[in-house]
Amino acid sequence: MLAWPVAMQHLFRGVAGPPVMKYGQAILPELEVIVPQPGESFRWAKHDYPYFISWSFHPEYELHFIRESRGVLFCGDYVGEFFPGHLSLIGPNIPHQWASNLSPGDTIRDRDVLAQFRSERIDEGRDLFPEFAEVRPLLKAAKRGIEFSGRAAREGGRLLQQVGTMTGLERLLAFLQLLRVLAQSRDDERKQLASSNYENVMSSEHAHAVSAMISYVVKNFAGDIRLSRAAEAANMSEPSMSRFFKRSTGMGFAEYVRKLRIGLACRLLAETDREIVEISAEAGYENLSNFNRSFLREKGMTPSKYRKSVRHLEIETALCRQGSSQQR
Repeated sequence: MLAWPVAMQHLFRGVAGPPVMKYGQAILPELEVIVPQPGESFRWAKHDYPYFISWSFHPEYELHFIRESRGVLFCGDYVGEFFPGHLSLIGPNIPHQWASNLSPGDTIRDRDVLAQFRSERIDEGRDLFPEFAEVRPLLKAAKRGIEFSGRAAREGGRLLQQVGTMTGLERLLAFLQLLRVLAQSRDDERKQLASSNYENVMSSEHAHAVSAMISYVVKNFAGDIRLSRAAEAANMSEPSMSRFFKRSTGMGFAEYVRKLRIGLACRLLAETDREIVEISAEAGYENLSNFNRSFLREKGMTPSKYRKSVRHLEIETALCRQGSSQQR
């Protein structure tokens, strides 16, 4: 039984997909900011559920594998059920959500694993290696979302989980093998999700403008980032770029850059023992005071308190899992 009702019409003009309804209120899709990591051509992650972002979209492709639980998948104007072993490929800027059936207060540990990547990486690879062209039909089909079944889902899910255990070139080769398996999947192992007449306002020239702007931000991440230069990269005037970006993503350009930089800082604070002033510089802040103010504004706490909170949570989680395993 479907756990969440959904509005099946475009209730709001300019919204990329039908808003999910919760408690009788429409929830507009939220831009999920994917923080680029140095030395990685794609992002791999695993999530517990509930996750802090639900009904969202982003300019990256997303390969998503469900390890635990059943529930409802929302993808554009598609609504359907998912289950353990469910593998899907969601195209750029399609609002999506996997809502698991669980009781209030429950948590599903490591519910899913995912890989997020930008089409430009594939295009750059094709320029160097013509064989990359084999993946293009798959990515074109994924602009409406694809659900895999049969051998493609089994082998694809296995490879996607395996990628997370690897590093360096081995990791990249396993990811390319994963794309090859899905690109060679049979028609009866694929199911298109969003309808053919689904209108995604971010799927045409708008998406290209946002993509060009984001590429500029990524290339200049640790340096001086200006709206005027982002507008130039997107071939737009500065006022037009400002209005367009706000309308397309729901946030201002400066807020987007701040979220990217603080997102990277959070990861470095959680996963390394580097000095906060060093992390501040890598996140693109010229001085520690500006970094502390931005961090406090974004996270509601100082960087040092954030690091202590994350470490404390990691210890508690480890103890809980240890106790759970000893009771089995």
